[in-house]
Amino acid sequence: MLNVARPVATEPALDRQEASIPAFASMFRSMLISASGAGAGVLFGVLAAKVVAVLGGPPATGALAAMQQVRQTATLAASFQGQMAVVRGIARGDSGEFIRTAALLMLAGSLVVGFALETGAGSPWGVRPVFPGALLLITLSSTAALFLGALLNGQGRISRLTLYQSSAPATLCLCAAVLFSLCPANSAEWKGQMTVLGSCLLGVFVGFLSLHGGGGVVPRGTWFDRRQAARFFRVSSAVAASAGIASASLLFVRGNLIRESGLAGAGLFDASWTIGTNALNLVLVSLQAYYLPELCRVGMAEQEHRLIRRFCAVVLSAAVPVLILTILSGQVLLSLFFSDQYAGAGASLTWILMGGYWKVSSWMLAVPVLARGAAGVVAVFDLVTHSVFAITAWLLSPVLGSLAAAGGAYALMYLLTFALVAAFMNGHLGFRPKRPLALVWAMGLACVMSCGLVHVTSGQAATAPGVAMWIAGSLLPAAATLACWRRL
Repeated sequence: MLNVARPVATEPALDRQEASIPAFASMFRSMLISASGAGAGVLFGVLAAKVVAVLGGPPATGALAAMQQVRQTATLAASFQGQMAVVRGIARGDSGEFIRTAALLMLAGSLVVGFALETGAGSPWGVRPVFPGALLLITLSSTAALFLGALLNGQGRISRLTLYQSSAPATLCLCAAVLFSLCPANSAEWKGQMTVLGSCLLGVFVGFLSLHGGGGVVPRGTWFDRRQAARFFRVSSAVAASAGIASASLLFVRGNLIRESGLAGAGLFDASWTIGTNALNLVLVSLQAYYLPELCRVGMAEQEHRLIRRFCAVVLSAAVPVLILTILSGQVLLSLFFSDQYAGAGASLTWILMGGYWKVSSWMLAVPVLARGAAGVVAVFDLVTHSVFAITAWLLSPVLGSLAAAGGAYALMYLLTFALVAAFMNGHLGFRPKRPLALVWAMGLACVMSCGLVHVTSGQAATAPGVAMWIAGSLLPAAATLACWRRL
C-alpha cells in the first residue's frame, strides 16, 4: 500500500483544488468547536466526581472508579481498538461490506468480553454484576457508543460528534445525581455499576439521534467478508499494539519511580503527567476528529501535502500558546488541582511540556501515515521510542534523580519519534515541509524550548515583563501562519 503513489497535480490543477482544501478559518473553527466539547467533557467529568463524592463518600468514589476502569478496559478489548479503522474506511468511501464487517466484529468482541466479565473476569478489579447480564449490557452499550462515534467522525459531522462526545460525561453526571440521591439504601457497588450502565445506554440513544439524517447507521452490504475483516485487523491490531507498548513503558517508568523515590515520587510524576498530557490533549483532540477524515478524502499527492502543511501550521499556532501558558503557570496548576505538597513536580512538568512540542509535531506527521493504512509502521516506531523512554529514564535516575529523569526521557522519546516519522514521510511519502512551515515550526520550537529551559534552570517564577514577553512570543507562529497561508 505504501508503494502506490498518488497522482501528482499540475499547477493549474492545484489552483482548482485550492477551494477543496479547508481554509484557515474553517480549520480554526473546527478546532474551537472540538476544544469547547473537550472542555465541556472535562467540566461534566469533574462535576460527576463531585456529585459522587458528596452523596456517596469515598466508598462510592472507589466503586465508580473501579467500574469505569473495567468498562474502559472491556471496551478497548471488545472493539479491538478498531474505531480508527472505521473512521478511515468511511472517509475513504469504502464499501458497506467493510463497515458492516467492522460492526459485526465489534459485536462479537463485546459478547465474548461481556460473558467473560459475567463469569468472574471482573473479580480481580473487585467488580461483580449487580444483576445477571449487567456487565454484558455495559460492554455491549459502551462498544456500540464507540462505534457510533466513529461513524460520526468518519462522516465529518464535527459539530454533532463534539456534542455526542461531551454528552458521555454529562449523562454520567445525570445518572450519578439521580441514583445516588434517590437510592441511598443501595450499596455503593450497585449505585456505581447502575450509574455506568445508565450512562452507556443513554450514550447509545444519543448516538442514534446524532446520526439521524446521515444516510443510516450502517451502509448496505454483506454483513461479513473475510478480506474486509483482514483489512480491519491490519489497522486495529497495530493501533492496539501501540497502545499496549505505551502502557507497558509507562508502567515500567512508574515502577522505577516507586523503587527509587517511593509512592511519593510516583505521585509527583503522575501529577505532572496529568497536567502535561491534558494540556496537550486539549490541542490534539481538538483537530484529530477533523484531520484524519480530511486526509483520507484527498486524491492528489500535492493536494495531500498542502493539506498536511496547513494543518501542521494551524495546530502549531494553537499548541505553542497552550504549552507556554502551562509552563508559566505550572506551579499554580499543581497547587490548584492537587496541593502545595506537589511543588516538587514543577521541573518534571516543564520537561513533559517541552517534550509536548515534539509530540505535537510528530503526531501531525504520524496521522498521514495512518491515513495511508501504515499503522504497523507507527507501531514499530512506538516500540523503538517507548523502549528508549523506559531505558533512558532508568539509566538517568542515578544521575538526575528518578523524577527529573522520567521527564527528560519523555522529551527525548518524542524528539526521536519526530525524527523517525519525519524521515519516513520524506523518504516514503515524498513530503516536504517548505519554507513557510519550517519558519512556523522553528518559531514555535524556539519559544517553547527557551521558555522551558529558562524555567527549569532558574527554578523561579517569571516576572510580569517576562510573562508578557513569552506570551507575545507564543503568538508569533500564528502570525507567521496567517502571513504565509497562501504559500503553505
